[in-house]
Amino acid sequence: MFRGSIFICLIAIVFISSCGFQEKHDTLEFNTRVTTINDSLANMVTQWHDSLDHALLKQSYIELQNVRIGLGEFIAGSRLYVANTPPTKSNEKLKNLEDSLLVTQSAKVADIYPLFEQFSALTPKETMDKTKALLFDDLESIQAQMAAIRKEQAVIAGKNPKKKK
Repeated sequence: MFRGSIFICLIAIVFISSCGFQEKHDTLEFNTRVTTINDSLANMVTQWHDSLDHALLKQSYIELQNVRIGLGEFIAGSRLYVANTPPTKSNEKLKNLEDSLLVTQSAKVADIYPLFEQFSALTPKETMDKTKALLFDDLESIQAQMAAIRKEQAVIAGKNPKKKK
């Protein structure tokens, strides 16, 4: 009896894995998680830019560091999740697009955002303008990359429709 139930379980496992059920489930889960990551990333980058605008008005740039560090930690965790997601033929393009977005934003957070933390009330306007020019398309480029990701997500969702209950 016990051997028979083990045999039936093994057959069920082989059948489920051969039908691609798990791959479909993983792809949809990854798709959903990418949406969450991108929504959070967009909100955090917007928050940093709002903090920058506030800092420029107050001439106090200390608060930018905390927002930048939180953003950097979020990006690092998201990159780790994307890197540890096994590639499949259905999620490979989405995985590459998401990784590209996170790498680009990680570079900006590491290289450009800290420059603003060094400002003070004595920083010349020309220096501030040069540094701000480095970010002239920051929000727009994120939105453009996210639009490409959403298109790929729509393709995946079309190929893997959820069953209605």
